[in-house]
Amino acid sequence: MALNLLLLSLDYPPNDGGISEMAGDITRTLTSKGCLTRVVTFSANDNTGSARPKADYLEISKHKGLRDLQLMYAVNQVGRDTRILATKWNPEATLAMLAGARRVSILVHGMELIENNGQPLRNWLRRLVLERAHQVICNSKFCEKLVRKIAPKAQTTVLNPSINIERFKASYEKTEIRKKLGLPLGKKILLTVSRLVENKGHETVLRAISSLNTQQRSKLLYVVIGKGYMLEQLKVLTKQLKIIDQVKFVGFIKDDDLPFWYQASDLFVLTSTGIEGFGIAFIEAQAAGLAVIGTRCGGIPDAVCEGEGGWLIDEKDTLALASHLKKLLAEPEVIEEQGRLGLARMKREFSLDNYTKRLLELI
Repeated sequence: MALNLLLLSLDYPPNDGGISEMAGDITRTLTSKGCLTRVVTFSANDNTGSARPKADYLEISKHKGLRDLQLMYAVNQVGRDTRILATKWNPEATLAMLAGARRVSILVHGMELIENNGQPLRNWLRRLVLERAHQVICNSKFCEKLVRKIAPKAQTTVLNPSINIERFKASYEKTEIRKKLGLPLGKKILLTVSRLVENKGHETVLRAISSLNTQQRSKLLYVVIGKGYMLEQLKVLTKQLKIIDQVKFVGFIKDDDLPFWYQASDLFVLTSTGIEGFGIAFIEAQAAGLAVIGTRCGGIPDAVCEGEGGWLIDEKDTLALASHLKKLLAEPEVIEEQGRLGLARMKREFSLDNYTKRLLELI
């Protein structure tokens, strides 16, 4: 039987994170449909993180020189005209093209498209690879604009990411999940899942909470999941704003455990600034039935449809966010209705079946 697809992904389960999870979901869905898929990735040398789906794997070394040779050999073995999907432009797509592959499609996500100041050779290489790709598949309209700016001759298409919606379906009552996670039963829980870096906008959320009156704050808990260099600065700000009792920094949570945290919460918020390619956490939250609040930043408007699952606010607009938090406390039924609408939209527009069907048409 002829190989249908060669998937090149060095960010792959058991790694945690959006790209890894997407690559695993693509493999799982395609193989379930009888599409013969071979995956070239690093060896899974531990049992932590997400489980790998069943597939035909070629595991390569993590040592750069040997890695490059093994990946190029894998491409050479399947033939130059085999359909290849690279989850990043570099090194996956670059090496495939160096090996002579003629039909390489690339998934782009956002941050890898930002200009590398002081690295003109890398910028040139990126433009060359993107323009030689069979298809550059952009996760948002914003990402497509970035690609067209840096690689004007690239063949681009927007295909919003998808997730396994069933994975986020509530399996227990909310009170039971909260007890399991050690979360209070009598408070409204606000949730952010992201790296703790400056452009994710945690400060906006903290300042919005601090603007509420004492009674309102006492009814809220802000749960922050993720790790990053901003952790200590955010803890200091929490103390300065005198909202220590309203904020819980949880740290890193494995992908397999994230659905429980979404299901335990009442509202998801991510107030990014500057660059945000899409925001996979928005569709995870909506798949769990949560209303979401995002900013008019980057590709977030592709993930958040205002009035059909949540709301969009301007960057750093603490007053607008505070208004939504007051609504969560005073009119929770409005928030819950947006959660239901968002879940319906996820099922309609973000199913893995639709995504993989369109993906195969493109590549």
